[in-house]
Amino acid sequence: MGILAGMGMPYLLAIATIRELNERAHEAVTNIDAVKMSREEVELLYAEMANDVTHEKIDRLAETVRERPYTASEN
Repeated sequence: MGILAGMGMPYLLAIATIRELNERAHEAVTNIDAVKMSREEVELLYAEMANDVTHEKIDRLAETVRERPYTASEN
């Protein structure tokens, strides 16, 4: 994994975590396990970042992840 992918992955995970926190803020305070990304979403993002990473690709993924969980149908 190159530098761009190595820096892009934590960025995408942070955006997805913030999305989850925004959607379930009360649960985040009352139940720490309630606010997590799915394992499937994390694995799909890692797979995306393993192939031909560009700034444009990271921007596209970030836009998607900001709105909703990343799914297999989007890759």
